[in-house]
Amino acid sequence: MTSHRKDVNKRCLKKMDDDLQKIVTPSDISKFSTSQIARDALKVLGAASQGQDISISRFEYTVVRDYLMSETILRNANRPGVLATMQVKHVKEARLIEDHYIISISSHKTSGVHGPAKIIVTKMLYSWLTIFTDKILPQTPVQSDLVFQSWNGEAVDVGRCFQMTLKKAGLRDGITCTLFRKSAVSKIHQECPAEKANLADLMSHRPETATRWYRVVDKEQTCVRASAMLTKVMDINCTDDISPSAASTGRPTSVTDTYPSTATEDTDVVKNVRRTKMFTEREIGTITKCCRSIIEGGKITPDRIKAALSGTEEGTKLLKRYTVTQLVTRLTYERRKLAS
Repeated sequence: MTSHRKDVNKRCLKKMDDDLQKIVTPSDISKFSTSQIARDALKVLGAASQGQDISISRFEYTVVRDYLMSETILRNANRPGVLATMQVKHVKEARLIEDHYIISISSHKTSGVHGPAKIIVTKMLYSWLTIFTDKILPQTPVQSDLVFQSWNGEAVDVGRCFQMTLKKAGLRDGITCTLFRKSAVSKIHQECPAEKANLADLMSHRPETATRWYRVVDKEQTCVRASAMLTKVMDINCTDDISPSAASTGRPTSVTDTYPSTATEDTDVVKNVRRTKMFTEREIGTITKCCRSIIEGGKITPDRIKAALSGTEEGTKLLKRYTVTQLVTRLTYERRKLAS
């Protein structure tokens, strides 16, 4: 069993890493909202809302159903089983709270632990749902209690419909309900950590479940940030990171020189963390000349270093280019050399 669990965990972590490359972004949702399939669905709903005596074809019914289904999922990140069991009476019994309608659905995967699932919709989306249930659903050949049903009144595969609808809207294939749930959890946990518990309530699971199974951590970015901070706090000066061009010009190389693509993604981090790798011979000469009294004895303090270097133009440039920690490290090294 231990070996089996290890293999399962490996597969889960590999899947998480793969999903990182497929994460759903705000631009994806914006693309869906302005897609042709969304315009077609709203056109039919608009005609029905104006009291026009329209006859709905099977194709138009499917377009409207799948649009409303997908829009609801994108606003709630719920499991597909919640919408698969949503009935017309649930829509009719919705309660208005703070300009949003709350639809309660008692039959779903985790109802025994978390109670009825809550579907939150705006006033506009709720009006579309009521138009769908009142004027479009009755035109199907076979009636049932379900809101999202097939043309023949049967239950539908909500997850499959969601995936196909986003693909028809021009998004990439493979965007499932689970992938969107992972995207939602990851975004909220990273940008609005105080809302973790509230999101867990909406998604009908525990915060621990979200952290373990749904939070897709972008380890590439977090590792870059951690490496940058490690370099800073440990004052790492490594000649291996000096490029030939930097060595020939005497200019200290930085992360933007060595890793241009990463630096583009993390510009703010690079700006705030100086990654100087070594002093040039000329700079060492300036340091030993201006800070001779510090090297020869006494405490190596920031105030003494600033006072010694600020007296010359070259020394002032060093204060701007290097951190005090780096200067202290260099002076300590020069003192050891003098003592030996």
